[in-house]
Amino acid sequence: IFYTPDVINSYRQLALQNPFGAVSNLVVRPADPQNPLPVFTVDDPLAQATRLITNNRNGMQRNLRDGQVQQWNLTFQYLLGKNTLFEAAYHGSKSTHLMSAIDYNEPNPFPAQPPNFALNFPYPQLGSVFMYESRANGTYNALQARLERRFVNGLTCLVSYTFQKTLTDLDGASVGTAFGAGARLQTIKNIRANYGPSVFDRPQRFVASWLYELPFFKRQANLLGKVGGGWQIGAITTLQDGPSLTPSSFGVPFVGSHANLLGDPNLPRGQRTIDRWFDVSKLANPAPGQLGNAGKGVIRGSGNNRWDLIVSKFFPVNERQRLELRAEFFNAFNHPQFDDPVVTPGNNPLAGKITSASDFGFTQTERVIQLGVKYSF
Repeated sequence: IFYTPDVINSYRQLALQNPFGAVSNLVVRPADPQNPLPVFTVDDPLAQATRLITNNRNGMQRNLRDGQVQQWNLTFQYLLGKNTLFEAAYHGSKSTHLMSAIDYNEPNPFPAQPPNFALNFPYPQLGSVFMYESRANGTYNALQARLERRFVNGLTCLVSYTFQKTLTDLDGASVGTAFGAGARLQTIKNIRANYGPSVFDRPQRFVASWLYELPFFKRQANLLGKVGGGWQIGAITTLQDGPSLTPSSFGVPFVGSHANLLGDPNLPRGQRTIDRWFDVSKLANPAPGQLGNAGKGVIRGSGNNRWDLIVSKFFPVNERQRLELRAEFFNAFNHPQFDDPVVTPGNNPLAGKITSASDFGFTQTERVIQLGVKYSF
């Protein structure tokens, strides 16, 4: 059992609101265009500044608890010979009391009902009223397998496979939100209805890494041995499913944030293209005054297919010194790593389309070739 205190930046939001904090805006222009020095004094830096009024508020649950994560596993290991290990394991976890941020200034009823669609806010004088609470939950269950061979006879490898499901009712709180989290809670009155695959749920993931030392000419001391011996090749292969995406409504007022589901929108893998990643006809906007019935994470996003290769050559100088030349090919086959499609009904002209390639957290995904020289002594 582990405990997960929230990051301190969540709490500092409380200090950046009235009456504890205020924001002022001051545009300083030079009085004389020929002398571009702004009129600004340290004695009165906010002179003639404009006070920016915000009606949004943040609050903290009175008895906030640290998040709790319970973890368990059952693992089997088997030696395939003296140098190769096979492992299969079941891993599970249950997370409770995780930080959540929920807007309590939700109209009642929500969504607003016909014929008038009146927006009756609990706190009409305020904008959003986000409360930080320890009420989010999640579960993780996975089959994890690996095959590992130690470096023997010039070959080492590590192959891992994960088949898993991650479920949660809220993807993120305030600070530290999951990358790409966009499944908005439809209504605070039924958080359980938002329970489903997490935005980072990827059912299958395969990673293989290996390095092979070519046996040719490596024991020869002549010119052929120096040129043809001492070569190594290796690779890291990453294959994984895309994330779980939640279809949203588009261009219709007084509805919930989710679309209506008319069937399974996911296309077979061989039918997916960047212009039609899923079947848009299976999504529809809810009628005004209704919540969408699409569950959380029902559309599978774009996955990953990446191969990183390395070729290196060692030149022995003497018993304690050697020179290494290496060429590294990141995404060697230049396979596109796409962003996720636009998940809305067809009244959005971009629905079902992928419009950009991914940078995966600001990491280059196009092919990159890197050359290096290393001298060891």
